[in-house]
Amino acid sequence: MTEKIGFEASSSLKLNRQLADGEIAYLDLPLAPTNNPWLAIAGKYQDDPNWDEYQAAIAAARQAANESEGILNN
Repeated sequence: MTEKIGFEASSSLKLNRQLADGEIAYLDLPLAPTNNPWLAIAGKYQDDPNWDEYQAAIAAARQAANESEGILNN
């Protein structure tokens, strides 16, 4: 236990020495674009007559995969 405390103390001293002469620098960085690329296709399938069938097929495939892996579905 003493070795761990000694290591932590020496690490803390080293860090304090390194930070003692440090300074804070402020940088003006350009912001990333705020537009969400997913919004361009949001609602694309809202009027698709096959959407519900597609979602049911995905759910059935997921359930079959879970059952084959022994995962219980809620």
